Amino acid sequence: MLQRRDELRPPPLRSFFHSMSTEETLTLDPSFNTSQPIVLPQQMPSPIPALQQQQQQQQQFSAEYKPPQQPITLNFLKDGRLFYKEPKLLAENHRFVHQRIAAFRDQRQQIEATLATSASNHIEFPADYNDLIVALSQDSDETLSQMTQRINDLLSPYNRNEQFVELFSDAIERSIKACANRTKYGLLPRVLTHLEGGPTVIPNHLCLYRWEANVVTCLPEDLQNYIHQRRDARVQVLLNSFQCCIQKATKKEGGRKTDARRRKAKTRGG
Repeated sequence: MLQRRDELRPPPLRSFFHSMSTEETLTLDPSFNTSQPIVLPQQMPSPIPALQQQQQQQQQFSAEYKPPQQPITLNFLKDGRLFYKEPKLLAENHRFVHQRIAAFRDQRQQIEATLATSASNHIEFPADYNDLIVALSQDSDETLSQMTQRINDLLSPYNRNEQFVELFSDAIERSIKACANRTKYGLLPRVLTHLEGGPTVIPNHLCLYRWEANVVTCLPEDLQNYIHQRRDARVQVLLNSFQCCIQKATKKEGGRKTDARRRKAKTRGG
């Protein structure tokens, strides 16, 4: 029996700051509120003008962005693992995201200067820049630590203060956990129960994992559409591929049973 299409659907998007239970345990740092975060007085613009400016920039750059026109292919299995090949999202190349990165680097320099004259050893990732975490984590197949390091390096200003790299790394990791979750793509275990002798648990090497933002509405509309297209493509291509695999497995199993019956009938006849 073939699985329904919705059996490969990823879990629904959650609220913006709601962490999901995933293959990697996403838990908050137990020392989260042991000290007060750094507050930069009169350096951050007021939230409403900043939000209006961000929305205007999204509309301005949305029509200019053209997602990479590269084919998405599936080569089924490679070296015993499910192999799914798709072009990188490269959200940092979007003009809006690129400008937001430059703005954050300036802000980070101010934070580093404040930390240098402060006794505090705790910072929080600015909420006004959570859209960067959403864009830069989306569709990543990295582990949490790998992605945290990449984003930290990308958001670092020139000649950053290495003394505070770990503080920013911890802040970025907490923001990733709040804004995104690690989604698993693969067959549900109950599907394999229809195959005689099949496993009851899908092994990890037959699953795909992608980090996906809980909410992408903070991004320009064209980038949102491209993200949704990529999600739909993953589901559809994997659905078709698994259907083909199950059909072949079922046909092979049926052939074995037929051969066994023939051998048994021949033995009786002899």
